[in-house]
Amino acid sequence: MKEPDRLRILRQPLLWLLVQAAGAGLVCWWNHGFVVEFVPDSSTYLDTDLSSPRAAFSEIRTLGYPLLLAWARVFSPSLGILPYIHFLLFLSAVFLLYSGLRSYGFAPVMAFGAASTLFYCRFFYAYIPLVLADVAGLSLAIISIAFLAAAMGRGKSLAWIGFAVSLALTYHVRPAYLFLAPLAVLLGTSLYWLLPYGARKASSLRVSLALCLAVAAPLLLYCGLRWSVVGHFGLVSFGGYNLVGITTQFLAPELVAELPESERELAFAILEKQRQTPSWQPLPEYSDILRQYNDAIWRIAIPVAQELHGADPVVVNQRLQELSKAILLRRPKMYGVWLKTAFKEGLVRLAALSWLERSGIALLAGLAFCAGVETYRRANAAARRPPTDQVQNYFIEYHAVVLIGVGFALAKMALVILVEPPLDRYLAPAAVFLPMFLAVALIDRVLRIFPATEVE
Repeated sequence: MKEPDRLRILRQPLLWLLVQAAGAGLVCWWNHGFVVEFVPDSSTYLDTDLSSPRAAFSEIRTLGYPLLLAWARVFSPSLGILPYIHFLLFLSAVFLLYSGLRSYGFAPVMAFGAASTLFYCRFFYAYIPLVLADVAGLSLAIISIAFLAAAMGRGKSLAWIGFAVSLALTYHVRPAYLFLAPLAVLLGTSLYWLLPYGARKASSLRVSLALCLAVAAPLLLYCGLRWSVVGHFGLVSFGGYNLVGITTQFLAPELVAELPESERELAFAILEKQRQTPSWQPLPEYSDILRQYNDAIWRIAIPVAQELHGADPVVVNQRLQELSKAILLRRPKMYGVWLKTAFKEGLVRLAALSWLERSGIALLAGLAFCAGVETYRRANAAARRPPTDQVQNYFIEYHAVVLIGVGFALAKMALVILVEPPLDRYLAPAAVFLPMFLAVALIDRVLRIFPATEVE
C-alpha cells in the first residue's frame, strides 16, 4: 500500500532540521531577544584601524571580523543586526554540515542526527548576541568541515573551492582556528581512506597533495603579503600576547639573571610590576596561573612592553614572543608541568561540555535504553540483524564522526593549552562535534530495534 504524501513529508530530515531551527530561534528570542551586547573585548574589534593596509596588518586582530562589523554597520550603525547575522551563520553551518555528510556518503537519517547535535550546543546561544568573533568563527569552522567532508566524498570542484574559501575565512575571522590548516590535511586524508575502495576516485597521495595546496596557498599568500607590508610573516601579531600570560608567571630574580642581555630589561620591569600588583602570587601553582592569566597580559606585560618599546603592536608582539621563548628555554620543566595539568583539566572540561551536557546525557540515556532492549530481545531470541549494507555504512559513518569529533577537539585543545588556560570559552567550541558519534550510534541502535522508523 502506497504511503500517503503527508506521511512521506514527515519522514524528511530537512523538515525536522527546519523545525529545530525554528526552535533555536525561539530559544534565542527567549534568552536575549536578539539584542546586541557589548563586552570588554568588543572594542578590540570595533576599534581596528582599517584606514590603510599597514595600519590594518599591524593590528592585534585579524581583519575578518572587523570587516564583518564594518559591513554590518552599513545597514545597522548600532549593530543591532549582528545577532541575526550570527544566528544565520549558525543555521548555515548546521544545514551545510548535513549536506556535507550526505555528500560524503552518510544515509539521510545519520547526517540528520549528526547535524542536529549542533542545535543543542549551549555555546552558540550564549555568544550569539555578543560583539565577539566566537560564533562567527565556530560557524565557519563547521562549514569548513562540511565542505571537507563533501570534497572527500563526491569530490566536486565546488566542494573543494568551498573548503579552501571557508577555511581561509575561518582563521581570518578567528585566528584561534588556525589549527584547522594542518588538521584538515590529516582529517581529510583519513576520511578519504575510510571510504570503500570503489568509491575513491583518485589515489590517497593525490588527495593529500591537493589538500596541502588548498590549505597552504591562501595562508602563505596572505602571510607573504603581510610580511611585505609590516615586516612580520604570520597571520597576525598576537601570539606573543597570549603566551606571555603563562611564561611571565615563571619569572623570578634568578631566572632574570639567566636571560640574554637583550631580554633582561623587559623581564625585570615585568617582575617589578608583578611585585606591585595586589594579591600577585609569585611562582604560582596551576590555579594561580589561571587566576592571574589576564592580569599577566593586559595589566602587566603589555603596558610594560609598550612603555619600553612603543605602542606598535607588531614590535610589542615580537618583544613578548622573544621573552617567552627565552623563558621557556630556561624553564622547560615548569612549562611541561603546566601542559600536563592543563591537558588533564582540558579533557575533563571537554567531557563536561559535551557528553555531560543535558543533550549528551539524553543521548547516553537513549543508548543505555537501546542496549537494554537489545539484551532482552537477544535473551528471548528475537534480535533482528540489520541488512549487510546498513552495517557497512554504519561502520563508515560512525568512524567518520569519531574522526571529526575527536580530531577537532584534541587539535583545538592542544592549541589552547600551548598559549592559554583551558577555560570554557576556548574549550566549548572544541567539544562541538563530540556528541555526533553518540547520535549516530543511537540512531543505529534504534534502526536495529525498530527498522521501520528510518527517515528518507
